Amino acid sequence: MNNLFKTSTLLFLSLHAAGFMLSVFTVLGFPGQINKETVFITTLSKILDVLLIAAWKGIPWLVAGSVIAFYFKYDIIAKSFCFLSLGIGIGLVITLITLYNVIP
Repeated sequence: MNNLFKTSTLLFLSLHAAGFMLSVFTVLGFPGQINKETVFITTLSKILDVLLIAAWKGIPWLVAGSVIAFYFKYDIIAKSFCFLSLGIGIGLVITLITLYNVIP
């Protein structure tokens, strides 16, 4: 039972790595031109700026918080931190895909 708990913990902690890698892919960007014809671009760029700050400053704190929560057996809090980290990364990628006109 203890090994199963360790495996489950490592699986959830890998969600932090996935969220961080998605934020790294967002910083690297996609090839393509920004579609400047729409007014919606300013809103998306502001959302992207907020999510990037949240990712770079927040994901390390979420990792530390979830490791501490797993250590003290607060599984619901630790799992929510893991899913929040992954959600920030997915939000960054979706915002970047929407912001750029990837298909010419």
